[in-house]
Amino acid sequence: MGGISLAIQLEKAGIPYQVFERASEMKFLVAKECTAMDMYNEQQFEFRLDVSPVFEMGGDRCYIISRPVFHGLLMQGILKDKIFMNKKVLSMSQDRQGVRIECADKSTYDGDILVGADGAYSAVRQALYSGLKEENKLPASDEMPLPFTTTCIVGQTEPLDPTEFPELLQSLSRLCNIKGDNKPYSWMTGATADNRICWVVIEYLERKSSKENASYRSSEWGQEAAESMCKLVYDFPITLRPEGSKMTMGHLLDKTPKHLISKVMLEEKVFDTWYSGRTVLLGDGICSQSSC
Repeated sequence: MGGISLAIQLEKAGIPYQVFERASEMKFLVAKECTAMDMYNEQQFEFRLDVSPVFEMGGDRCYIISRPVFHGLLMQGILKDKIFMNKKVLSMSQDRQGVRIECADKSTYDGDILVGADGAYSAVRQALYSGLKEENKLPASDEMPLPFTTTCIVGQTEPLDPTEFPELLQSLSRLCNIKGDNKPYSWMTGATADNRICWVVIEYLERKSSKENASYRSSEWGQEAAESMCKLVYDFPITLRPEGSKMTMGHLLDKTPKHLISKVMLEEKVFDTWYSGRTVLLGDGICSQSSC
């Protein structure tokens, strides 16, 4: 998202650029305006957070939209021949003359500026930090692992029947946020314009952890781990339901394709180093060339 957003700005400014995307293809799967977030416990409604003032503060309204759809909208703002698919960046090098990246398919690209927009574990960040570490210029804090105190499963359903989920018929959407009663969980649902429901269940851990922690096990992640957590939260009540009925997260999980369910750790860290030489980090590479 970050890389494409930057590319749109470069396109508007007339600055040459190229985008290198690790994925082999784009999947384009629209948005529904959201004016409120309703807060619940498992027994009753608590209060409503009105988000309509966002329009006055930011100049636009709030919308609920699935990530693939938003991705597709952003893609409309840049030229397709500027995007190179299936380009997994393995390494980068830079000097006073320019910067070069090497991809897994053995291809190389040269440019003037490299923007790493592919996350905390990106090859661009790792290469940048490795070089700075050799020069004793990397702060010790940037070498520390990314900690997390929460995990979650997240997904979106297939298109649903509005007769079963009448809230889909509403012109406006709302976020329903439920906090668990005497359990370390909260969960949220929201309807999109294509009759899907996006959802997330967050688990709050007792202690801070990281991938470097001795208790970390890769078996706790992946498809099987996601399915296991789905079973734990299956009976959690949801408020996005017909009047008088009792629905649970299970009603959404049963209508969510397995490949659209992910279990992730919500890592939180503020890095100190965001640039060096001709390379800058954006967060979520894109290579800008003065001659291309």
